[in-house]
Amino acid sequence: MRSSYADIFYSEFARDALTQWKDRDAWPDCYHESGVVVLLTGKGSYGDLALANDRALGARTVLLPASSDNPSDADLPNLPPSLRDLLKHRSGYINLDGGWVHSSRAIELMMDKVKQLGGNIIPGKVVQSLLKNSEGKTSGVKCADGSEYESDIVVLAAGAWTPSAFSELKVEEKCVATA
Repeated sequence: MRSSYADIFYSEFARDALTQWKDRDAWPDCYHESGVVVLLTGKGSYGDLALANDRALGARTVLLPASSDNPSDADLPNLPPSLRDLLKHRSGYINLDGGWVHSSRAIELMMDKVKQLGGNIIPGKVVQSLLKNSEGKTSGVKCADGSEYESDIVVLAAGAWTPSAFSELKVEEKCVATA
């Protein structure tokens, strides 16, 4: 989980998400703030723009200077050897606010919340396509086993798989993937 994006919109969106993940009452044992390393390659690069956005939004950042062929503890104190190796002849920064999310724990919590609110969870179903009503709006899903489920709201959360899983949405014509 990081806010280090070259586009300020994504940086702001991610900072908002980080605030939510850090809510221990809502997400106990889910978010772990370990920091995120971003490599820099030069003025105007993705990393440089991300650093500018992180700083503009108040992220805690630490610059990591480029090192020699054999970076040592003296060059880059408190960094593990694998990270020092990444910084051979390159600079970067650590966004101390970034970290990782224990996703299976978060899914468990979300499933519990859905059940508490009266929702149903039907495990083991593979969605094959989206159902549309007479107005062309998504009204449910059709599963690979032929079963269909109608709903007032359909949440599509397939991430990077969305374009290949739901080609009828023509996502590639509406969205631009970013790193």
